[in-house]
Amino acid sequence: MIELKVDSVPPIFRTRRYVVTKIVINDKGQATKPPTSVVTGKLHDCWKYTPDVLVSLEEAIAFANEKGYDFVGYNLAGGSVLCVDLDNCFQPNGELKLWARVFVDTWKGFIFYAERSPGVTHHGLHLWVRVDQKVLGAFAERMAGAGKKKVVKNVGADHEKIELFWSNYVTVTGVAWGEFDGGILDRTGLEKLYTSVAGKDQAVEVAGKRGKSAYSHLTLADMIAKPESEFPDPSSAVASLLVKSALKNSCDPEKMEADFKQSKLYTEGKWGPSGENKWERRKHEELANAIEEARKVPPRESQSRSPEVSSLVMPDPLWTLRMPERWCWKPVLREAGMLNLSGESSQGKSPLTIDLCARMSKLPGHDGYGTWPDGQKMRNFPLHSIMLNNEDDLQDTILPRFDLAGGCDLFFHPITGVQVSKDDKTHQRMLALKEDIALICAEARKLAPHLGLIVIDPITNYLGKLKMNAEEDVREALMPLVMLAQELRFNVLTVSHLNKGESQDPMSRVMGARAFVGVARSAWQCSDDPNLQGHYAHIMAPIRGPKGHESFRYHTEVVNVEIEREMSEVIKIVWDGMTKATASQALNPDSRKNLGLIQKAAPVLRAFLESGAKAATECQSFMKEGDLDISMCADRVRAAAGVRSFQKGRKWYWGIAGNENMFEKFEARKTHDAPEY
Repeated sequence: MIELKVDSVPPIFRTRRYVVTKIVINDKGQATKPPTSVVTGKLHDCWKYTPDVLVSLEEAIAFANEKGYDFVGYNLAGGSVLCVDLDNCFQPNGELKLWARVFVDTWKGFIFYAERSPGVTHHGLHLWVRVDQKVLGAFAERMAGAGKKKVVKNVGADHEKIELFWSNYVTVTGVAWGEFDGGILDRTGLEKLYTSVAGKDQAVEVAGKRGKSAYSHLTLADMIAKPESEFPDPSSAVASLLVKSALKNSCDPEKMEADFKQSKLYTEGKWGPSGENKWERRKHEELANAIEEARKVPPRESQSRSPEVSSLVMPDPLWTLRMPERWCWKPVLREAGMLNLSGESSQGKSPLTIDLCARMSKLPGHDGYGTWPDGQKMRNFPLHSIMLNNEDDLQDTILPRFDLAGGCDLFFHPITGVQVSKDDKTHQRMLALKEDIALICAEARKLAPHLGLIVIDPITNYLGKLKMNAEEDVREALMPLVMLAQELRFNVLTVSHLNKGESQDPMSRVMGARAFVGVARSAWQCSDDPNLQGHYAHIMAPIRGPKGHESFRYHTEVVNVEIEREMSEVIKIVWDGMTKATASQALNPDSRKNLGLIQKAAPVLRAFLESGAKAATECQSFMKEGDLDISMCADRVRAAAGVRSFQKGRKWYWGIAGNENMFEKFEARKTHDAPEY
């Protein structure tokens, strides 16, 4: 008897997509649940969406109870949801096992409903995820072409496994578990979900390709060595292998066949005698198709290019839309443009960039989206970020820092290099902005419009053969990135080191050409906090753009984190509010000489001015009487005390900023001061 109540499930489950099923023991002694159509009373093929023979949830429950069926099933084909089935994932005390808890925590931002799976003990869990319908349709078509109906990952010996369903049917029980309100999975997220279950070797593009282009990153030798199980679409793999062989062997069919018969696709797969021996039936057709594809590829030495035609891009001001200046984090990150972040290697620049990427990636909680370090609310998040950082190790440094900052892996895309394939050889090299801008553009367009940030840390490592001190070289490398950021509305963050000069001008201390700062719409510099003692106290101060803005104060902490059952020290950024300290003060070697005096004098000066504004000379005399001569550091003492200087007539006065009674009390004391002229 099915006691499921229609109003106990989300509205999406109340559509006409249901079949009924019951447990049947097949010839092999296995328990199965074949789907049956309520309309026809016959077995139904749930791999296709046929609405004429599907019914509503209410009708399916009534029919199942009347005819003695055990369950009702929701048909996934042609829809916008998929299901992840966690088998035997609960402990006897009702809590999730560790592997299941990690999986749920990873994907909870996209789960909109979860329920216990059918059975007496309900030891399984169904996780329901919404996906963009066009994206899911393309994915299902791709998987159908590859002959895949689901993917399974075994995680334990006790029948513990993860199954991902995008077609067929899944039983609905109405036994809800937990509370979820996840978002819609995009193409990148779907690819990552698939890979997390199927494994990295089975990674697949949703908008998959057939033929040579599907496996263009593999060499002929790679394809010969790989078993059939490592190809999502074996038929496409065969076609690609033959095209590569045709290019190598000048379209000689005998040599092409010899190459193919060396491959594991033939010796161990369905294409050879140990399988269905497809090759004997289709070899003439496959060879002809491969030769035809190979002949479409012109020889490299004779490739001709059409003449380049150029014209000016001149938007008409009359019809061009005006837009307000938009910010991700005002006044640091604009919505479109470039930010330069400079500083010494000990200022925590790399952990700071990782902290920003992690903040962008965070999924919304019950209280909405997260905040920036100064408390500003984030909007239109989460966003993807791309990280170029080859000075820190990805596995033991970057990812642990990202995890500690609370980041979500789905929205973080580190790039470690460029893979180059030529003939039958493959190698990796450093990414160079000028040579590889097309690759960066392609990756950015895949993530747009949900791309928020590209981090290049440090920028000088990615210039290739360009010279970092040459203005024209630096602008040639940076301007295509700026134009791309303006087109796709994301931000580029470049990280620079400081030179060994002694200048106290912050912009002059940035290593390399002036263009690193000049091309950027804003520039900030990280340095030691001149008003605090301690090696780990820093400020992030504006040096170009919003110069009047206060600096951000932060410090680094080392946190012991358990990784793979071992304790590891991971650096974390802790934001400490705002400060009036500037980058110029931080670069001044004398800035720390009077630090003790400033810290002692600031509270005394503030207490002296609590009753109202006083003449600057009176304040100086008062401090001297208390053995606090601040004549050499008066500006910094006032800044630390929250005191401002202002002029009335020909005299200067000091007063606590924001004191509403300041001027009234000043007028009351006027008679005690020198006359004004």
